[in-house]
Amino acid sequence: MQFTIPIIKAFSRLPWSVMYAISTGMYWIVFRLIGYRKEVVQANLKNSFPEKSNSEINSIANAFFRFLADMFMESVKAITMPERDWQQGFKTSNVDLPNSYFDKGQSIVTVLGHYGNWEYLVTAYSRDTKHTVLGVYKPLSDPHFEKLLASYRTRYGMVLVPLYKAYDIIKEYTDRDEKIAIMLIGDQTPAANRGYWMDFLNQDTPVFRGAEKLAIEYNFPVLFATLDQTKRGQYTMSFETVFEKPRETQEGEITEFHTKKLEKQIREKPHLWLWSHKRWKHQRPAATPDRFISKNFPGKK
Repeated sequence: MQFTIPIIKAFSRLPWSVMYAISTGMYWIVFRLIGYRKEVVQANLKNSFPEKSNSEINSIANAFFRFLADMFMESVKAITMPERDWQQGFKTSNVDLPNSYFDKGQSIVTVLGHYGNWEYLVTAYSRDTKHTVLGVYKPLSDPHFEKLLASYRTRYGMVLVPLYKAYDIIKEYTDRDEKIAIMLIGDQTPAANRGYWMDFLNQDTPVFRGAEKLAIEYNFPVLFATLDQTKRGQYTMSFETVFEKPRETQEGEITEFHTKKLEKQIREKPHLWLWSHKRWKHQRPAATPDRFISKNFPGKK
């Protein structure tokens, strides 16, 4: 696929008006006519919102597919996007909160979901925070596309940390006493026997415990990043501290709290979450201990 990289780069230099016109065409052809992952999206929405009518489900699905087309084109645009567009389109509204921990000499863990244009916002985070941002991610199978995406993800100095190397790399930074902000996407799908099982969007769901484990191991405060779209092509991210002292929490408390925070955000603007992801492809193993099941965990600070 290496030969396609120059074509993608040239394509990304098109003006925004053309990019969004293509996005609209993609919505009608790929999502409405061809029906890309339509059944997955419909099933996810119906299971998540059993109280909603078919017309409401269809309305959310259509809004999601419009947003997904936009996000795809925005990701292509990001490859060569000028600095002016980065500054105007992507804001962190209270970056003074994570920066306050840096000023106190503390590293932090920041959790967010596949919500809004998370790719843009994690890049903007490394632009605005004083910490060295370590973005934990799953590497792509194609090294050429991996390098292409890294070209804008690391634009402001974010360090990309492959999931399978995360603990070793984080330890290297902490051993040097460098102040870091570990950034984790909290709604990835773990293996059924390794996830923390809880109720999420009305469904029994396994959740990665990486944020909780890292926060407790190093006693880093945990922040949740709330993402939003203010208008087409413009996004904001704000922060709140959800656990100041992770070692004083109960088992599963951090994981359940940040997952419920994401669920609340999804319910407010459901079309901005990644419904085409096969999030519920696993069933809970029968041997999973009861303590890993919770239905309405309130969380606490």
